[in-house]
Amino acid sequence: MSRRWLAVLRTQPRRSPGSLSTGTAGLGGEAGLDPAAVWRECAFALGTRPDRLRLQLDLFYDRRNQIAHEGDWDIVQLDFRQMDKVHLFDCVRYAAQLAEAMDAVL
Repeated sequence: MSRRWLAVLRTQPRRSPGSLSTGTAGLGGEAGLDPAAVWRECAFALGTRPDRLRLQLDLFYDRRNQIAHEGDWDIVQLDFRQMDKVHLFDCVRYAAQLAEAMDAVL
């Protein structure tokens, strides 16, 4: 993985798919890839489509923001949102696979 890409991830580790695309755009000359190509290659490595990959990451990012910024409080139900261990492990597995795919592409 390039040093510039690592610097992008270290300075702002909690990234949405859109901001990751912006970060990869700066690496175009160094890595020879544009953001669309990065997402496409990562998606193919994970056996999915780029739009599904980004949607799943958006959902995880939104869930992370609910926990971090809303205290995981559901204002409609007036109760805490439930988090199953299965969902937690699925999120961790998915994030690790995406990170490994991006590492291989970049």
